[in-house]
Amino acid sequence: AEGYDIIIIGKATDNSGFGGAAFASLILDEKERESNRGAVQVPDPFLKNVIIRASYAVFEEARSKGIELGFKDMGAGGIMCSAAELCSYANYGADIDLSKVNVSIKSLPPYIIACSETQERFTWICPREFTKTLLKIYNEDFELPQISLGAGAFVVGEVTKEQDYILRHEGKVICSVPIK
Repeated sequence: AEGYDIIIIGKATDNSGFGGAAFASLILDEKERESNRGAVQVPDPFLKNVIIRASYAVFEEARSKGIELGFKDMGAGGIMCSAAELCSYANYGADIDLSKVNVSIKSLPPYIIACSETQERFTWICPREFTKTLLKIYNEDFELPQISLGAGAFVVGEVTKEQDYILRHEGKVICSVPIK
């Protein structure tokens, strides 16, 4: 619903997996392998296990309080795709500040932050009254920031009534399109 928080959880965003959806359909020769190194994803099985257990805890807490949430794995297309799909499915828009995304490489350009396919990340759509609880479960109860450098749960945007998909970075609007 309008005013819900858009929260991302998991590993710090990097350039791994960037272009992975397109990369998956390429046949490579030796030279291309080097230029597509960013499309290769690096899994972290321990972090993934903790994230899954923490996510079950969030679902259990939400169920006990009658809270409705949106939840999606961040796969091909990264933040851009998961947030657009969740919000557009419910006939809402999204306003996301990429400067709030946890990154492991400080100078990542916004298009990579938006579309990176870094593994072990998920997107939540969460009512504001439950956001503090969700953040506490991941960041304190399950201690994601202590498990992997830069990992955690972070509010990066909000659901909007207008059906536009807006991305901001360092105070500037870098994308504004109809969400559908």
